[in-house]
Amino acid sequence: MNKMQKIAILSISLLVIMSSAAVSPVLPYIGEYFSNSSELMIKMIISLPAIFIIPVALITGKLIFFIKKKHLLYIGLTLYLIGGLGGGLQNSIYLLLVFRAIMGIGIGVLIPLTRGIIADFFTGSERVKMMGYSSAFNNLGGIIATIFAGLLTVYGWRFPFLVYILAFVVLFLVIIYLPDQDIPPKETHKIQINKNVWMLGIGHYMMILTFFAVPSGLGYFISTNKFGGGATTGLLISIVTLGSFFFGIIFHRLRALLKGGTVLFGLSLLTLGMFGIGLSTNLFEVSLALILVGFGMGIVPPIIYLQTSLDSSKNDVTLSLAIVSIFSFLGQFSSPLINSLFQQIFNYNSVESTFIISTFIGLFTIAIVIINKIVKIYTPSK
Repeated sequence: MNKMQKIAILSISLLVIMSSAAVSPVLPYIGEYFSNSSELMIKMIISLPAIFIIPVALITGKLIFFIKKKHLLYIGLTLYLIGGLGGGLQNSIYLLLVFRAIMGIGIGVLIPLTRGIIADFFTGSERVKMMGYSSAFNNLGGIIATIFAGLLTVYGWRFPFLVYILAFVVLFLVIIYLPDQDIPPKETHKIQINKNVWMLGIGHYMMILTFFAVPSGLGYFISTNKFGGGATTGLLISIVTLGSFFFGIIFHRLRALLKGGTVLFGLSLLTLGMFGIGLSTNLFEVSLALILVGFGMGIVPPIIYLQTSLDSSKNDVTLSLAIVSIFSFLGQFSSPLINSLFQQIFNYNSVESTFIISTFIGLFTIAIVIINKIVKIYTPSK
C-alpha cells in the first residue's frame, strides 16, 4: 500500500475528536447567546451526538455486508458536513441540537470504519503502528479544531463551526486514493462477538467518563476562574490533543516497553491529570495537568482498539470495533449527566467539582484493572 493510500485511510480519523473539539472552546459563548437554556442543555451540544452515534455505529457494523465500505464513507462524510456546518447557522438551541444529531449520525457511520479498514489492510506490527497513527490523527484533528476554533471565537460563536470544512478534504482523499473493497460474502458469515469485546467496551466507557469533563467542562472552568476566554480554552485543549498525538505516534514502542502495564500506566496519567486540573489555581498548573491527560489519552484508546481487533475474527472485526466505539460515545453522552447527578447528591457544585468527580471515576477504573490482574475476568486472546 502506497503513502497516499495510507494517508487517505488515516485522514478519516482526523474528524472524530474534531466533532467535539471545534465547539468546546465556544460553549460559554453559545450559553450566553442562548441565555434561557440551562448549562446542561448547552453541554448537550457536545454530548448529544454520542447518543445517535451509538445505534448508527452498530448498524454500520452490519451494513458492510450489504454496502461497500467506501460508499458508506461517502454517506458518513456528507452527513458530517451537513450537521457540522449547519449547526453554526441556527438561531434556536433546539435546531442546533438537531444538526448536532445529524452530525452524530455521520460520525456513527465513520467510527467503525476508521479502524475497521486498518484491520482489513494491515496485520502484525504494521497494524499496531497504524492503530497508533490512527489515534495520533484523531488528536491531530483535535489540535487543528481547537486552535482554529479558539481563534475564530473572537468573531462570534458561529465561526468555529467553519472548522468542519476539513471534511471536504477528507472526502476528496477518500474518493481519489482509498482502495475499494468487495462486500464480504454474507452466506459464509456468522456473527461471533466474544466476551472480551464487551469487556473492552466497558473499559472504554469508564475511560471516557473520566476524560470527558475536559471538553464539556474546561471552558466553564477557564471563564469562571477568569483565566481567559474561548481562545485560551482552545489552546489548552490543544495541549491535550498534542500530548495524545505524540504518544499515539510512539504507541507501538510504548506497548513493547510496558507490555501488560500499558493500560494501567495510561489510566494513571489520565486520572492524575484530571485531579491536577481540579486543584489548579493558574494557567500554568492547568497546562501541566492537561499534558498528563493528553499522554493518558494517547495510550489507552489505541490499546483498546488494537486489542479489540486482535480479539475478533476477520469477519467480525468491524462490528466489534463498532461495539467498542458505542461504549465510548455512550460515555460521552452520559458523562455530563453522571457528573450532574453526583454534584446534586453531594451538593458539590463548584466549577472544579466535575474534575474531582472524574478523578474518583478514574481511580475506580484503575482499581478494576488491578483487580482483573488478580481474578482475570478479561484475558487477551493474543
